[in-house]
Amino acid sequence: MATGQFAGTKSCALLISATWKCVVDVNENDVVSVKVGDKAEIKIDAYGDRKFHGTVYQIANTGKTTGAGTQEEVTNFEVKIRIEDAAVTLKPALSCTAEIHTNEVKDVVAVPMQAVTIRTGESNLSPEEIEKKKQKVAQRDMGDNNAGVRQ
Repeated sequence: MATGQFAGTKSCALLISATWKCVVDVNENDVVSVKVGDKAEIKIDAYGDRKFHGTVYQIANTGKTTGAGTQEEVTNFEVKIRIEDAAVTLKPALSCTAEIHTNEVKDVVAVPMQAVTIRTGESNLSPEEIEKKKQKVAQRDMGDNNAGVRQ
């Protein structure tokens, strides 16, 4: 499966040359990972949870910015996906969303993020253990003949 999946939103599915296409807006942060030929799963609101399959065939070169100059400013790029399920009866302008599968990697080992730890320097201690050790040393030094306190 994909390592990154980016959802696009737009209400549009059109009939062009006897093939259906889905047009979705993809955020500027996500569009850099999308490539022509990427596979997509499309959900059309009128069909409930049913998923359709498609392939990205065009990515806009220019973004569309909404809310310019405000805190809600967003730039999206139009991405066109060809729907491969040809036997389906669809209507133009149906609302849809798409998950575009990018950076697919096969036969890899995946572990939960909680299982990953960072080791620093020459020590085999985790960052949490290093911090605890620093706190113990600091407490010891403060209690050692009131070191650091002037009388």
